[in-house]
Amino acid sequence: MSNCQKLVCKTHELSPQYHPRPEHLPKVYIWVMQCGHCGHKYGANNCDAARRKCPKCQKGAPGLEWKAS
Repeated sequence: MSNCQKLVCKTHELSPQYHPRPEHLPKVYIWVMQCGHCGHKYGANNCDAARRKCPKCQKGAPGLEWKAS
């Protein structure tokens, strides 16, 4: 991952930004990311994970909520 962000885990939770219509679009899941600079963990859409910046120390978009399992 770029911007020193690391994938911690892939959840099976659908992103709040996912819309079930039209049916041919892929589902968007929440992935848990961790910043390599400050250690902050946050949720991100799987489709944006490679481009994400830390919301705490890199002025990235706010993280998504996920259910810890």
